[in-house]
Amino acid sequence: MSEEVGVALFGLGAIGTIHLLNLLRNNRAVIYYLVERDLAKARDIVEKYHLKDTTVVSYDNTRQVYEDDRCSFIPFILCCGFTREQFHRESP
Repeated sequence: MSEEVGVALFGLGAIGTIHLLNLLRNNRAVIYYLVERDLAKARDIVEKYHLKDTTVVSYDNTRQVYEDDRCSFIPFILCCGFTREQFHRESP
């Protein structure tokens, strides 16, 4: 049996949502974090897809994501240059 892959997904725009749907179809992927500016949108997604293991995090509170050893895959699905730069600086 394959090992699970812990995921923190940054950004839930058009492309981020496509990646989310692909991750949901992958039985190895466990989405631990959705990092999004629009917290209501992210919470709606958690509810819609019954993501019981998923925590919604704002762009200002990403440290817990980087420090969580469960997350071995952290895709940055962002289109804003300033946001992408911020996360690359903060990531380990």
